[in-house]
Amino acid sequence: MQIIENRTHVEGLLQHVEANSDIVGFGTLELAVRHTAPVGGMADLFSARSAQVVRVYVPQIELTHHLKIGQNVELVIRLAPQDRVFAQPDTLHTTG
Repeated sequence: MQIIENRTHVEGLLQHVEANSDIVGFGTLELAVRHTAPVGGMADLFSARSAQVVRVYVPQIELTHHLKIGQNVELVIRLAPQDRVFAQPDTLHTTG
């Protein structure tokens, strides 16, 4: 399997937050995706999937933000093997 470096900017509505996951050091967010956009100079492997809800693995340290269900958030993600989606460090922000 060839690994392709990829990034996608995602905006969405926060639906669920879990402090822990099956990957040590990561929690998860579930987002209702509203908008995606390519990140300059990187392949965008996510936008074409037209996922309505996505589960994103986020470093646990970043889940200390005051995240609330129903908030709009934006972040940069990468699609990894086994169709897992990871947040790029320090890109998670609330909007609006």
